[in-house]
Amino acid sequence: MEEHAQKAGWAPGEGSKLRMSYYMAYLAQRYAGNTQIPYEQWLDSVGEIEVKTPENPTE
Repeated sequence: MEEHAQKAGWAPGEGSKLRMSYYMAYLAQRYAGNTQIPYEQWLDSVGEIEVKTPENPTE
């Protein structure tokens, strides 16, 4: 993610926090075999991203 952010010229640190979170979601989908399209194209195809936090995050 950091390498992609640097190559794409994203703002450092807090300036791209949401964008980096979306890129991590993209990578999770890509590594799971759910997508093969480039990140920007994938992002355009996503309606929303829902984050689910378990009650006990250590589980």
